[in-house]
Amino acid sequence: MILLTQLFITLTPFHMPEKKYWRCTVCHDFHYGAMAPELCPTCKQSEKYVEATKEELMQAIGL
Repeated sequence: MILLTQLFITLTPFHMPEKKYWRCTVCHDFHYGAMAPELCPTCKQSEKYVEATKEELMQAIGL
């Protein structure tokens, strides 16, 4: 029963992980999600994402 309770708590929207901006340090690809991708979909490098700010994203796209 405890496992079902833990699963329910984990899946409720109130306990969803906070989404952040992530930037690949190799190709500067941006990602928005709870976790950075392990593999960059653009340059295929592994574990190269760092947390980025919204301002960095806006600057990168020219806004």
